[in-house]
Amino acid sequence: MKKEFDFDSVGKKMPYNVSDTFFSTISEDILATARKRKKASLYKRVITFSIGIAAMIAIIFIINLPNESKNDVSKDEAMATQKEVNIDDLLIEVPDKELEELVVNMETDVFSMQF
Repeated sequence: MKKEFDFDSVGKKMPYNVSDTFFSTISEDILATARKRKKASLYKRVITFSIGIAAMIAIIFIINLPNESKNDVSKDEAMATQKEVNIDDLLIEVPDKELEELVVNMETDVFSMQF
């Protein structure tokens, strides 16, 4: 390490100079700088907010675009080509034990529709 600095040789004089008006104008200078920053900050907030709104509108627009392709079938066409299925025919294939469980579940289900 270098030799320790000898403060006694420097004395009590200030190593730098300050103008006489420095301390009388420092408050005004700081306030002027703060005002400039506040204006810039408001501008940045407005730009950021505008970009966010534009992004949300773009996302909503993209989500709501109709998905049109040549292989897609409309709902009406799909329903017209489906066969009618009788529920009784399907229930014949279900074992009795599963039907009993279904009845118990439907009776105790809070969310099942009661007519």
